[in-house]
Amino acid sequence: MLEKVKNAKRRSDAQICSLEIQAENLIRHKFQSLLHETLNEIPKYEIQIKNAVYRFIKKNPVLDRAQTEHLLALERTGYGQMLLILAIFCHYHYDDRLAGKYLCSKSAVVRYHTLVYRYEQKHDAWPGLQAMLLDPSRRIRDYAAYILEKHTNMDIRAFYLQELERNPSKFVLNSIRRQDII
Repeated sequence: MLEKVKNAKRRSDAQICSLEIQAENLIRHKFQSLLHETLNEIPKYEIQIKNAVYRFIKKNPVLDRAQTEHLLALERTGYGQMLLILAIFCHYHYDDRLAGKYLCSKSAVVRYHTLVYRYEQKHDAWPGLQAMLLDPSRRIRDYAAYILEKHTNMDIRAFYLQELERNPSKFVLNSIRRQDII
């Protein structure tokens, strides 16, 4: 609701700032008091309310890592998962072990944003990145290929041809077809 007031541009910057501070204080107070009894209920909220809560979590470190990860495990929508994984990366210390855990997540959204964040942290390819070329998600395969092409002399085409001989699966065929090999 505050976003609508802000975007309407009918209030001065000072009024908007005051409203934001009041809203954040109110939400933080209410959020802390209701947190323990409603954490499992947040993913069941109406989509707009749930997304507003997740945007607040992303902006403010009101939960600890375990609570945020718990919400991430419960969340089913891609947008909600994106907000929560970005909140984890924004508010808590980056850890390669945990990033490895997120790269093995069932959610393609979590895997993709972890891949992007890990690359932003390292600015280089890392051991095990080649496995992401075999991910079921095309978006992840493409980003992994981009990183490997930029920072290594790996021949992506040869990798897919070799993998095709070993394991002719659908996503390898799609990747090869997309690169006009077949």
